[in-house]
Amino acid sequence: MLQDISETVSRTHGVLAKTVQFDFSLVSTPRGDEAMRRLREAVAGLDVGLLVNNAGVAKPGVVYLHEVDAEAWVSMIRVNLWALTEVTAAVLPGMVDRGRGAVVNIGSGCTVALPSVPFYSIYAATKRYVAQFSRSLYVEYRGKGIDVQCQVSLQFSILIHSTI
Repeated sequence: MLQDISETVSRTHGVLAKTVQFDFSLVSTPRGDEAMRRLREAVAGLDVGLLVNNAGVAKPGVVYLHEVDAEAWVSMIRVNLWALTEVTAAVLPGMVDRGRGAVVNIGSGCTVALPSVPFYSIYAATKRYVAQFSRSLYVEYRGKGIDVQCQVSLQFSILIHSTI
């Protein structure tokens, strides 16, 4: 499916689109290192004008931290924090060389609208990282012609409990 989208984008807009299959939960593992190498090779020499980091994991969901298998939250950290950082670091050098580009990181409204996010501690912490990372990169790279943003959705499901 990703290859089909890539071909449609290329055909419709007359641009080169490449796909690199990458399981972000493997970042900082030997298989993840291989995927990052392939990503760096794929973007080498390309005029990447826009990077959208839109991967995120919120599972296992509503649960106390001590009840979660450590590998589940390690995987969440790999996807939400480490992969975003590595992918951004792989694309920024080309943007710096060209003096232009944009990075859009997808955060979470829970990090800006709520004082705490019980039972989603790791998720909220990783998305808070995304917000701070984005703000800091914006300051670092705006003088190099690169815009960095963190977009958040403020749509929340509200559970209302009423008794009669």
